[in-house]
Amino acid sequence: MNKYLQSTWNRLMPNMPYRAYLQSDVIEKEIRMTEAFRSIAFFLAVVTLLLSASGLFAQISLNIDKRNREIGVRKVLGASIVQIIQLISKEFVRILLIAFAVGSVLGYLFTSKFIFQVIYHYHSPVGLEPYVGTLVIVALSCCLIIGARVYRAARTNPVERLRAE
Repeated sequence: MNKYLQSTWNRLMPNMPYRAYLQSDVIEKEIRMTEAFRSIAFFLAVVTLLLSASGLFAQISLNIDKRNREIGVRKVLGASIVQIIQLISKEFVRILLIAFAVGSVLGYLFTSKFIFQVIYHYHSPVGLEPYVGTLVIVALSCCLIIGARVYRAARTNPVERLRAE
């Protein structure tokens, strides 16, 4: 079909070059571009999550070291491990929720105003699923980091903790 179109074009307009392409070629190119964009976005999301997790781990470690005496006194006075985990993780959960709210609003504005109006004109609408999925992934990773670090700090002997001070 393409050879017939090219020969007809050359016969009718010999001075103009023949620049035809199939719709399937255009769609294939767009699909490759979308897949490349998706893999880059996924890589950046993983790197961001790892950097955030390491920063959160450092913050929690510093907070626990700073509150070493308080944890020891609470353990001596009979506080359970769950109470100590709740005490320390309360402020980090608050920070996490504020960061999620700000990040979600900025992410929505970036995708709706830039990505979907400048780069991808035709797209399916974005619902609540990516934002809920992000909240779940970040909350689970933060709970694992906070819980593991605080649990380890709360399990140590309070007498050794207070003696080290």
